[in-house]
Amino acid sequence: MLQISSDGWHEERHKLELWWTYFLSTLNEAYRELSDRVEKSHASTSKGDVVRRIVLEQNGEFTLSDIQNLCPNVSEQMIKKILHTLKKERRVKLTGRGRGAKWNQRH
Repeated sequence: MLQISSDGWHEERHKLELWWTYFLSTLNEAYRELSDRVEKSHASTSKGDVVRRIVLEQNGEFTLSDIQNLCPNVSEQMIKKILHTLKKERRVKLTGRGRGAKWNQRH
């Protein structure tokens, strides 16, 4: 198909539509493959595991809002649950209350 699309190129009689169709089908297939890979990687990791990993990767103080911004597809309730579990495990500590509350990793 690519050979046919370039026949007559120098005389400006080539068929660009054939090349365009080939290009778009290749791009579409690459997108499908990427989408499949992303779905598989997300399927193997629960939202709770993602939140836990992100919390444990934080350096210094962070807030509930910081974690919500990093995990927009996870509910506030789920994030709070993970934070309190990590607190019980003595992996993080909470300072303050309400909107001013800050979290830190325990070292």
